[in-house]
Amino acid sequence: MQISVVIPSFNAASYLQQTLSSVEKAIGDAKVEAIVVDDGSTDSSLALLNECAERYPWLTVISQSNSGPAVARNKGAAAAKGDFLVFLDADDELERGSLEEAATYIAENPGKDMLIGHYQIVDESGLSQGMPVIAKYKGTVPHVADYIRSDLAMQQGGYLIRRARFLELCFPTTLRTQEDIPFFLAALAHCPAMIIDVKMVRYHRYRGVVSKERAAALREGFANMDVLFESPYVCPVLQEFRGEIYRRKARGLVRYAVKNGSADDLVRVYREYIRRRGGGVFLDVRYQFKFLKALIKLWFF
Repeated sequence: MQISVVIPSFNAASYLQQTLSSVEKAIGDAKVEAIVVDDGSTDSSLALLNECAERYPWLTVISQSNSGPAVARNKGAAAAKGDFLVFLDADDELERGSLEEAATYIAENPGKDMLIGHYQIVDESGLSQGMPVIAKYKGTVPHVADYIRSDLAMQQGGYLIRRARFLELCFPTTLRTQEDIPFFLAALAHCPAMIIDVKMVRYHRYRGVVSKERAAALREGFANMDVLFESPYVCPVLQEFRGEIYRRKARGLVRYAVKNGSADDLVRVYREYIRRRGGGVFLDVRYQFKFLKALIKLWFF
Protein backbone atom coordinates (compact mmCIF):
# COMPACT_ATOMS: atom_id res chain seq x y z
CA MET A 1 0.00 0.00 0.00
CA GLN A 2 1.40 3.37 -1.04
CA ILE A 3 0.54 6.93 0.03
CA SER A 4 0.89 9.86 -2.36
CA VAL A 5 1.37 13.35 -0.93
CA VAL A 6 0.11 15.94 -3.44
CA ILE A 7 1.37 19.51 -2.97
CA PRO A 8 0.09 22.41 -5.10
CA SER A 9 2.66 25.21 -5.14
CA PHE A 10 2.54 28.81 -6.32
CA ASN A 11 5.42 31.16 -5.52
CA ALA A 12 6.26 29.13 -2.40
CA ALA A 13 10.06 29.05 -2.74
CA SER A 14 10.56 30.32 0.81
CA TYR A 15 8.54 27.42 2.28
CA LEU A 16 9.22 24.41 0.08
CA GLN A 17 12.45 23.20 1.71
CA GLN A 18 10.77 23.08 5.11
CA THR A 19 7.62 21.45 3.72
CA LEU A 20 9.50 18.72 1.86
CA SER A 21 11.72 18.09 4.87
CA SER A 22 8.55 17.51 6.91
CA VAL A 23 7.37 14.94 4.35
CA GLU A 24 10.67 13.08 4.69
CA LYS A 25 10.30 13.02 8.48
CA ALA A 26 6.68 11.85 8.22
CA ILE A 27 7.43 8.78 6.08
CA GLY A 28 9.04 6.37 8.57
CA ASP A 29 8.56 2.84 7.21
CA ALA A 30 5.59 3.78 5.02
CA LYS A 31 5.77 3.57 1.23
CA VAL A 32 5.34 7.17 0.12
CA GLU A 33 5.73 9.38 -2.93
CA ALA A 34 5.30 13.16 -3.09
CA ILE A 35 4.12 15.07 -6.14
CA VAL A 36 4.55 18.84 -6.21
CA VAL A 37 2.54 20.60 -8.91
CA ASP A 38 4.09 24.00 -9.61
CA ASP A 39 1.16 26.21 -10.58
CA GLY A 40 2.93 28.68 -12.87
CA SER A 41 5.20 30.17 -10.20
CA THR A 42 7.11 33.32 -11.10
CA ASP A 43 9.68 33.01 -8.30
CA SER A 44 12.48 30.43 -7.98
CA SER A 45 10.12 27.61 -6.96
CA LEU A 46 10.51 25.44 -10.05
CA ALA A 47 14.32 25.56 -10.03
CA LEU A 48 14.31 24.76 -6.30
CA LEU A 49 11.91 21.85 -6.82
CA ASN A 50 14.06 20.37 -9.58
CA GLU A 51 17.05 20.50 -7.22
CA CYS A 52 15.01 18.82 -4.47
CA ALA A 53 13.90 16.08 -6.89
CA GLU A 54 17.57 15.12 -7.34
CA ARG A 55 17.94 14.85 -3.57
CA TYR A 56 14.64 13.11 -2.73
CA PRO A 57 14.01 9.89 -4.72
CA TRP A 58 10.36 9.93 -3.63
CA LEU A 59 9.69 13.38 -5.16
CA THR A 60 8.15 14.09 -8.57
CA VAL A 61 7.71 17.62 -9.95
CA ILE A 62 4.99 18.64 -12.39
CA SER A 63 4.69 22.11 -13.91
CA GLN A 64 1.55 23.77 -15.28
CA SER A 65 0.41 27.26 -16.23
CA ASN A 66 -1.30 29.11 -13.38
CA SER A 67 -4.72 27.50 -12.97
CA GLY A 68 -5.41 27.56 -9.23
CA PRO A 69 -4.95 25.03 -6.41
CA ALA A 70 -7.97 22.88 -7.32
CA VAL A 71 -6.62 22.16 -10.81
CA ALA A 72 -3.14 21.57 -9.39
CA ARG A 73 -4.39 19.10 -6.79
CA ASN A 74 -6.49 17.24 -9.35
CA LYS A 75 -3.53 16.98 -11.74
CA GLY A 76 -1.27 15.68 -8.98
CA ALA A 77 -3.86 13.09 -7.96
CA ALA A 78 -4.26 11.91 -11.55
CA ALA A 79 -0.49 11.38 -11.80
CA ALA A 80 -0.18 9.70 -8.39
CA LYS A 81 0.59 6.01 -8.00
CA GLY A 82 -0.54 5.70 -4.38
CA ASP A 83 -3.60 3.93 -3.08
CA PHE A 84 -4.29 6.86 -0.73
CA LEU A 85 -3.78 10.60 -1.19
CA VAL A 86 -2.77 13.35 1.23
CA PHE A 87 -3.18 16.94 0.01
CA LEU A 88 -0.62 19.20 1.67
CA ASP A 89 -0.35 22.96 1.11
CA ALA A 90 3.11 24.19 0.12
CA ASP A 91 3.57 26.29 3.29
CA ASP A 92 2.45 23.64 5.79
CA GLU A 93 4.25 20.72 7.42
CA LEU A 94 3.39 17.11 8.10
CA GLU A 95 4.03 15.91 11.64
CA ARG A 96 6.95 13.57 12.25
CA GLY A 97 5.93 9.93 11.69
CA SER A 98 2.37 10.88 10.69
CA LEU A 99 2.32 8.98 7.39
CA GLU A 100 3.73 5.85 9.02
CA GLU A 101 1.06 6.00 11.75
CA ALA A 102 -1.69 6.64 9.19
CA ALA A 103 -0.53 3.68 7.09
CA THR A 104 -1.05 1.42 10.12
CA TYR A 105 -4.65 2.62 10.47
CA ILE A 106 -5.26 2.02 6.76
CA ALA A 107 -3.97 -1.54 7.01
CA GLU A 108 -6.16 -2.22 10.05
CA ASN A 109 -9.30 -0.70 8.49
CA PRO A 110 -9.43 -1.83 4.85
CA GLY A 111 -13.08 -0.82 4.41
CA LYS A 112 -12.49 2.90 5.02
CA ASP A 113 -11.96 5.30 2.13
CA MET A 114 -11.21 8.40 4.21
CA LEU A 115 -9.21 8.75 7.42
CA ILE A 116 -9.24 12.07 9.28
CA GLY A 117 -6.54 13.08 11.75
CA HIS A 118 -5.75 16.02 14.03
CA TYR A 119 -3.99 19.23 13.06
CA GLN A 120 -2.39 22.26 14.67
CA ILE A 121 -2.75 25.90 13.71
CA VAL A 122 0.59 27.73 13.97
CA ASP A 123 0.70 31.54 13.90
CA GLU A 124 3.59 33.74 12.75
CA SER A 125 5.05 33.90 16.25
CA GLY A 126 5.30 30.11 16.35
CA LEU A 127 2.50 29.65 18.87
CA SER A 128 0.36 26.62 18.09
CA GLN A 129 -3.20 25.62 18.86
CA GLY A 130 -4.13 21.95 18.70
CA MET A 131 -7.31 21.18 16.74
CA PRO A 132 -8.93 17.89 17.74
CA VAL A 133 -10.82 16.37 14.85
CA ILE A 134 -14.12 16.07 16.64
CA ALA A 135 -14.85 16.46 20.33
CA LYS A 136 -17.97 14.36 20.73
CA TYR A 137 -16.76 11.25 18.91
CA LYS A 138 -13.11 11.03 19.99
CA GLY A 139 -12.19 8.64 17.20
CA THR A 140 -15.08 6.83 15.57
CA VAL A 141 -17.22 7.46 12.48
CA PRO A 142 -17.79 11.05 11.26
CA HIS A 143 -20.82 12.13 9.25
CA VAL A 144 -21.49 14.99 6.86
CA ALA A 145 -23.82 16.50 9.47
CA ASP A 146 -20.90 16.86 11.91
CA TYR A 147 -19.01 19.07 9.48
CA ILE A 148 -22.08 21.15 8.62
CA ARG A 149 -22.70 21.79 12.33
CA SER A 150 -19.01 22.58 13.02
CA ASP A 151 -18.56 19.54 15.25
CA LEU A 152 -15.88 18.22 12.90
CA ALA A 153 -12.60 20.03 12.15
CA MET A 154 -10.75 19.25 8.91
CA GLN A 155 -7.72 20.74 7.20
CA GLN A 156 -5.66 20.03 4.08
CA GLY A 157 -2.86 17.70 5.09
CA GLY A 158 -4.97 16.34 7.93
CA TYR A 159 -6.79 13.55 6.12
CA LEU A 160 -6.15 10.69 3.70
CA ILE A 161 -8.56 9.64 0.95
CA ARG A 162 -8.51 6.59 -1.27
CA ARG A 163 -7.30 7.71 -4.69
CA ALA A 164 -9.94 5.76 -6.61
CA ARG A 165 -12.72 7.46 -4.65
CA PHE A 166 -11.10 10.88 -4.97
CA LEU A 167 -10.95 10.59 -8.75
CA GLU A 168 -14.73 10.13 -8.76
CA LEU A 169 -15.11 13.50 -7.01
CA CYS A 170 -12.03 15.77 -7.41
CA PHE A 171 -11.84 19.41 -6.32
CA PRO A 172 -14.30 21.78 -8.02
CA THR A 173 -12.32 23.68 -10.66
CA THR A 174 -15.04 26.30 -11.21
CA LEU A 175 -13.95 27.88 -7.89
CA ARG A 176 -10.69 29.77 -7.52
CA THR A 177 -11.12 30.04 -3.74
CA GLN A 178 -13.17 28.30 -1.04
CA GLU A 179 -12.93 24.94 -2.86
CA ASP A 180 -11.97 22.99 0.27
CA ILE A 181 -15.33 23.16 2.05
CA PRO A 182 -17.54 21.63 -0.67
CA PHE A 183 -14.96 18.92 -1.27
CA PHE A 184 -14.89 18.01 2.44
CA LEU A 185 -18.69 17.78 2.51
CA ALA A 186 -18.86 15.75 -0.69
CA ALA A 187 -16.14 13.36 0.48
CA LEU A 188 -17.89 12.77 3.81
CA ALA A 189 -21.17 12.18 1.98
CA HIS A 190 -19.68 9.68 -0.49
CA CYS A 191 -16.87 7.92 1.41
CA PRO A 192 -16.86 5.53 4.37
CA ALA A 193 -14.73 7.50 6.83
CA MET A 194 -13.16 7.23 10.25
CA ILE A 195 -11.28 9.43 12.67
CA ILE A 196 -7.72 8.43 13.52
CA ASP A 197 -5.75 9.46 16.60
CA VAL A 198 -2.82 10.83 14.62
CA LYS A 199 -1.37 14.35 14.64
CA MET A 200 -1.15 14.88 10.90
CA VAL A 201 -0.22 18.45 9.98
CA ARG A 202 0.88 21.87 11.19
CA TYR A 203 -1.19 24.47 9.36
CA HIS A 204 0.45 27.90 9.20
CA ARG A 205 -1.82 30.93 9.47
CA TYR A 206 -0.25 34.23 8.46
CA ARG A 207 -1.14 37.82 9.27
CA GLY A 208 -3.99 39.09 7.11
CA VAL A 209 -5.21 35.62 6.13
CA VAL A 210 -8.48 35.92 8.04
CA SER A 211 -9.50 39.17 6.36
CA LYS A 212 -8.51 37.77 2.95
CA GLU A 213 -10.54 34.62 3.56
CA ARG A 214 -13.52 36.74 4.59
CA ALA A 215 -13.28 38.83 1.42
CA ALA A 216 -12.92 35.71 -0.71
CA ALA A 217 -15.99 34.16 0.92
CA LEU A 218 -18.07 37.24 0.16
CA ARG A 219 -16.91 37.21 -3.47
CA GLU A 220 -17.81 33.54 -3.86
CA GLY A 221 -21.15 34.01 -2.10
CA PHE A 222 -23.07 30.74 -2.26
CA ALA A 223 -21.13 29.39 -5.26
CA ASN A 224 -19.06 26.94 -3.23
CA MET A 225 -22.26 25.41 -1.82
CA ASP A 226 -24.04 25.34 -5.20
CA VAL A 227 -21.51 22.81 -6.52
CA LEU A 228 -22.70 20.31 -3.90
CA PHE A 229 -25.96 19.94 -5.79
CA GLU A 230 -24.37 19.36 -9.19
CA SER A 231 -22.55 16.36 -10.65
CA PRO A 232 -20.41 14.66 -9.42
CA TYR A 233 -21.10 15.74 -5.84
CA VAL A 234 -24.89 15.63 -5.64
CA CYS A 235 -26.27 12.66 -3.71
CA PRO A 236 -29.21 11.86 -1.38
CA VAL A 237 -27.17 12.62 1.75
CA LEU A 238 -26.34 16.15 0.60
CA GLN A 239 -29.89 16.72 -0.63
CA GLU A 240 -31.13 15.79 2.84
CA PHE A 241 -29.09 18.62 4.35
CA ARG A 242 -29.60 21.13 1.53
CA GLY A 243 -31.60 23.58 3.65
CA GLU A 244 -29.17 23.49 6.55
CA ILE A 245 -26.15 23.81 4.25
CA TYR A 246 -27.50 27.03 2.73
CA ARG A 247 -28.80 28.31 6.07
CA ARG A 248 -25.42 28.01 7.77
CA LYS A 249 -23.64 29.47 4.76
CA ALA A 250 -26.04 32.45 4.81
CA ARG A 251 -25.41 33.08 8.50
CA GLY A 252 -21.67 32.98 7.96
CA LEU A 253 -21.88 35.44 5.07
CA VAL A 254 -23.97 37.80 7.18
CA ARG A 255 -21.18 37.83 9.81
CA TYR A 256 -18.57 38.53 7.14
CA ALA A 257 -20.62 41.39 5.65
CA VAL A 258 -20.95 43.00 9.08
CA LYS A 259 -17.22 42.67 9.80
CA ASN A 260 -16.48 44.23 6.42
CA GLY A 261 -18.98 47.01 7.16
CA SER A 262 -20.85 46.48 3.88
CA ALA A 263 -24.63 46.88 3.74
CA ASP A 264 -24.47 46.19 0.00
CA ASP A 265 -22.84 42.79 0.61
CA LEU A 266 -25.42 42.06 3.30
CA VAL A 267 -28.38 42.78 1.01
CA ARG A 268 -26.80 40.76 -1.81
CA VAL A 269 -26.35 37.80 0.53
CA TYR A 270 -30.00 38.03 1.57
CA ARG A 271 -31.22 38.11 -2.03
CA GLU A 272 -29.05 35.18 -3.05
CA TYR A 273 -30.27 33.17 -0.07
CA ILE A 274 -33.90 33.81 -1.03
CA ARG A 275 -33.16 32.72 -4.59
CA ARG A 276 -31.86 29.38 -3.33
CA ARG A 277 -34.34 28.71 -0.53
CA GLY A 278 -37.48 30.45 -1.77
CA GLY A 279 -40.24 30.98 0.78
CA GLY A 280 -38.45 28.80 3.28
CA VAL A 281 -36.25 31.78 4.12
CA PHE A 282 -39.17 33.63 5.70
CA LEU A 283 -39.90 30.69 8.00
CA ASP A 284 -36.38 30.89 9.39
CA VAL A 285 -37.16 33.38 12.15
CA ARG A 286 -33.70 33.17 13.65
CA TYR A 287 -32.07 34.12 10.35
CA GLN A 288 -34.56 36.94 9.73
CA PHE A 289 -33.73 38.42 13.14
CA LYS A 290 -30.00 38.02 12.51
CA PHE A 291 -30.28 39.76 9.13
CA LEU A 292 -32.36 42.68 10.44
CA LYS A 293 -30.04 43.15 13.42
CA ALA A 294 -27.04 43.22 11.07
CA LEU A 295 -28.72 45.66 8.70
CA ILE A 296 -29.62 48.06 11.53
CA LYS A 297 -26.06 47.87 12.83
CA LEU A 298 -24.62 48.77 9.41
CA TRP A 299 -27.12 51.55 8.75
CA PHE A 300 -27.14 53.32 12.10
CA PHE A 301 -23.91 52.49 13.96
